[in-house]
Amino acid sequence: ADHELLRTGLDELGLTMEDVDQVATTALPTAVAEAAQPSSLAEQVSRLEREARTDELTDLLNRRYWSLAARERLAARGASVLICDVDHFKRINDFHGHHTGDFVLSEIGRILSANGLAGRLGGDEFALITTEPDPVSEVAERILAIVNSTFADPALQVSVSIGSATALESGADLS
Repeated sequence: ADHELLRTGLDELGLTMEDVDQVATTALPTAVAEAAQPSSLAEQVSRLEREARTDELTDLLNRRYWSLAARERLAARGASVLICDVDHFKRINDFHGHHTGDFVLSEIGRILSANGLAGRLGGDEFALITTEPDPVSEVAERILAIVNSTFADPALQVSVSIGSATALESGADLS
């Protein structure tokens, strides 16, 4: 939380941090208990399976599960793999803050997932596998165009680099 903003808001309302603590201790245990208690064992298992296979920030598959899914697709048919990296991501985090960095990663994930099976490899690196009939260069250019239009603000300067490989036949190895 932005503590300066919080203090300013509390001052305007005539409240103190103790008031916030009192509200939190009264409301939070009930809200946490309700959120943490799925109504059935099946719901608990489903939630745990989802948490195990997805990246919390972007809601994409994590590295492990994306790799498994990509291997299955490559074994079944030809496909293209694109590896995407957010350019100068550290600068975005350092200059604009981690909330903005998280937003950038989430939006990049959203853009990639609209173009195939996307996963977050870690940090600012993503992977995408597509069996789309369009050549991989057209998929990459489409992603670059969407990133450019999504982050049109020149103050933010978001861009991605994309590398690709295509297996024309089934049975290719992901590595």
